[in-house]
Amino acid sequence: MWLLHLSSLEKLCSLFFSQNRLKYAHYVPEYIAKMQELEKTAPSVWQEFMQGNFCVKSSLAFTSIVVDHAIEHVNRSIKVMGGICSITQKPGALTRFFLTAPELACLSKEAEDLAVVTEQ
Repeated sequence: MWLLHLSSLEKLCSLFFSQNRLKYAHYVPEYIAKMQELEKTAPSVWQEFMQGNFCVKSSLAFTSIVVDHAIEHVNRSIKVMGGICSITQKPGALTRFFLTAPELACLSKEAEDLAVVTEQ
């Protein structure tokens, strides 16, 4: 699955250029090169990635997502609750928020699970 991830990104690179996605066009080739170096520079990490341990697992087949996407999902869940909107102008508050955001999202998810709502 790791090699599929890398090869898929390689195929997408030309599209990033043609679609004027300059950040992706710049950073994805660099990411691919660094990830391919792991086989030599950090063989234990490479082995973990080869075993599929580079993404956040899901109980459903083929629905695992990469870590940065999972973090974005956590950030969005907090933003929807209105937590981030009012504090972006206060650097100290924003720092505290991002340090606690993963735990807040976890607590929110646990509360949703406890209050099981069924559709009728």
